[in-house]
Amino acid sequence: MLYTDASGIHLKKLLADVVADRYLQTTGARHAWHKRLAHYFVCHPSAERRIEAPYHFAALGDSSRLLESLADWATFSTLEKQSLPALVEYCRAAGGYSAVRDALLKCIGGDGASRLEKKLTIGRFLSHIGEFATAKDMLQSARRDALESDDRLRVGTICTQIAENEVRYWDSLRDWRNVDALKDLLESSRIAVDIFSSLHLTGKQVWVQMEHAKALTRWANGCFKAACVCDYEEATRYLESADEAVAKVQALFAGSPPSRVVGRALLVGGVAKMVRGHNDQKMGKPYRKTLHAGANLFHEAERLLVLSVGEINEGSIYTHGNLAEFYFYDARHLNGCLYHNVKCCLVGIKLWGPDHPNVSRKIAEFAHLLRAIGRGVPQDNLDVRTLEAMLKDDWIAESIGHNISRPIDLQAWVDREEEDRRRNA
Repeated sequence: MLYTDASGIHLKKLLADVVADRYLQTTGARHAWHKRLAHYFVCHPSAERRIEAPYHFAALGDSSRLLESLADWATFSTLEKQSLPALVEYCRAAGGYSAVRDALLKCIGGDGASRLEKKLTIGRFLSHIGEFATAKDMLQSARRDALESDDRLRVGTICTQIAENEVRYWDSLRDWRNVDALKDLLESSRIAVDIFSSLHLTGKQVWVQMEHAKALTRWANGCFKAACVCDYEEATRYLESADEAVAKVQALFAGSPPSRVVGRALLVGGVAKMVRGHNDQKMGKPYRKTLHAGANLFHEAERLLVLSVGEINEGSIYTHGNLAEFYFYDARHLNGCLYHNVKCCLVGIKLWGPDHPNVSRKIAEFAHLLRAIGRGVPQDNLDVRTLEAMLKDDWIAESIGHNISRPIDLQAWVDREEEDRRRNA
């Protein structure tokens, strides 16, 4: 079932198509088989097989049994690690995130190590789905448990996750307020970086290297956010720290295949470049070269993310979102802005759904832009079908050519900086 034919098509899929065409042409037949398979998988002793049961309960529309299967800790934790997008879909079909959250909170128990792992897993999942306050409480509780057990590696991992939750929370607001408001993000990421930096890595500890890179990226994220809400000199110091952290991630994985962890680091590095460029612009200094470098980092980050994990991933929401803002506010290239806004919203909806706070904000911003240019579409109508149609429509087709087949000449835009400055003086 794992072999492929000469054209590379998985025989498993071919067999599934043949079975569907021959035996599952009626609704009744499909319903009967989903029911039998759901019963088979939900009773299976292996969690690797039980994770198939939610798919069949969802296909049956049985939200009660679906919720019950998701409340099985082994099933939930396996799905959370191996197939998060599918888990998100199942949660929606099971009555919503709150129903699943309440069921999961009843699972916390067992010995110290088991209880800590459950708190970390639930906190990580709640952060993904936008339940930031509950996720924070859960992760802070897990951190206290890890400190009591004197497990420094676990403390570092949890601190990184606390920082990630803070990143998502502040990104949903797009207003960092002041450096003090970012205290939890900066402190937790700094602790994680210090823990992982102090370890002596070996070839058998690649996962520690990955955690170190994640911690560095969260620290860099906190630094560029802090740089947005302080004076120029202090912002410069924060941005230098962000650049240093991103460079360390690149060094950790020099020569490695494309990876999500490097892609996410380059994304953060690109935002830091944008903040520096805009700060220089406010000070009357040359800035376009720096913004161009940031845009290049976004494109490289997106390339690595797609190669390593596919188009639908959390980082790509922000590579496209940041490029959309760059093309609109800086390069003044409307088609590029439209293209990346569409991609940003598409990835977000497919990954988390339109009601996730970070995705809802992106959709609202895009709807506002469309109204401003006379192409108004109600926010509720910006669904997958509408957005995918936009990519094929003539009014944005030129954007696709500019950004993929024939990139716009940003170097010319950089070279015109002095000329444009004199003209606008």
